[in-house]
Amino acid sequence: MISQDVFEVEPWTITERELHLEALAETESVFALSNGHIGLRGNLDEGEPTGAPGTYLNSFYEVRPLPYAELSYGNPEDGQVMINVTNGKVFRLLLDDEPFDVRYGRLERHERTLDLREGVLRREVEWTSPAGQRVRVRSTRLVSFAQRSIAAILYEVEPVGGSARIGVARSDPDGWLASPLTTVTRGRGDMARLAELAETNGAIEIIVGLPTTLSGQQGKAALDARAFARGLARRLAPVPVRLLDERFTTVTAHDALRTAGRDSRARRIIVDQAAATVLLQSALDAERSTGRPAGEPVRLATGAHE
Repeated sequence: MISQDVFEVEPWTITERELHLEALAETESVFALSNGHIGLRGNLDEGEPTGAPGTYLNSFYEVRPLPYAELSYGNPEDGQVMINVTNGKVFRLLLDDEPFDVRYGRLERHERTLDLREGVLRREVEWTSPAGQRVRVRSTRLVSFAQRSIAAILYEVEPVGGSARIGVARSDPDGWLASPLTTVTRGRGDMARLAELAETNGAIEIIVGLPTTLSGQQGKAALDARAFARGLARRLAPVPVRLLDERFTTVTAHDALRTAGRDSRARRIIVDQAAATVLLQSALDAERSTGRPAGEPVRLATGAHE
């Protein structure tokens, strides 16, 4: 039984302002989406905890016989039961190898809204991991009424607070092999430190990672990276600065460190350097194969040197 104060009364939306673990099974039913072909229970995006996971397809069911001690006219010979199909709505989010799970760490904020006018389920969460890292997670889930065989989920993760790190890598003089150099904490003095590293190592070109989504779109993180790259270009002029898509670099770095036998604590310390090495190596490889510098140049207005 769901208490009356769980949901807000609104004309076209049902909103839950905080998570009630004891009522998950009921709220999953309330926040379910369906279009007559696909049915998705309102389970949390991370899959756990759950009351009753459910993903269903129309006409996908189990048939079982219905035996009777005595035959009687009109009794059905078999029954049909809807069964779960493969659950394609689970996202596994790791923060330095710590899984995002609302049962652990500290749940700062949790809100879910079923918009009956638009036919979407929106969720916004702020969570602090047991190690003290804080993130904001937003998701939007829908089942299409125009293309009934389509379901889609938009899942966005944004770091909140904390000190960002800049992994730095360098190449050999011939531009064949990238290797990790150091990690610089983002914030006051970071530009000066990067300029010092560039001068000490005789940099002739700088590659800055450009965070983009899997679909190639650019959000706030990409805008921040572009602004940072422009500031770095002004500081290092006339050394050219280029932006290069950094999708999967951190994932690749984690996989490589895990394969090498590094535990999670050791990976956390050097993963930014490893990701920078992956990015720089891809730039070197691309330039060798095409004969052109990789990525896009950061252009400054005439005379915009510091």
